[in-house]
Amino acid sequence: MIKNKGGSIINISSIAGLRAEVPEVAVASYGAAKAALMNLTQVAAIEYVKNGIRVNCIAPGMHKSELGRNNPGPKPSKIQMEAMEKMMAKYCKEEIPMGRIAEASELAGLAVLLASDASSYITGQIFAQDGGQSARL
Repeated sequence: MIKNKGGSIINISSIAGLRAEVPEVAVASYGAAKAALMNLTQVAAIEYVKNGIRVNCIAPGMHKSELGRNNPGPKPSKIQMEAMEKMMAKYCKEEIPMGRIAEASELAGLAVLLASDASSYITGQIFAQDGGQSARL
């Protein structure tokens, strides 16, 4: 990118880097690592702007993904799955203003925008993509 005098770097962090989570559902090191990536994004944006390189970060909230479905551990029972689905529905209703978990394809749309010339004057930004969850900070 330096040689070509331009480009776009898009880091993927998490809204866990924006706020502290309750200990029962989060690990401090995870949030700290995500916050560090956000800071790195902003430092890199300042450092590389002179080379025509933009650096931004997407901080997703909950997204449906294969990571959760393909967990190598023991598979939950039908009762456990139903309880988990009920818990997630309650969480979405109470914590996410849009009331749902995002699809993986929704993350791709923001990444395409940030990679395109449509965002040519955007650098050093953290974009929370969380259905409005971080608006409650």
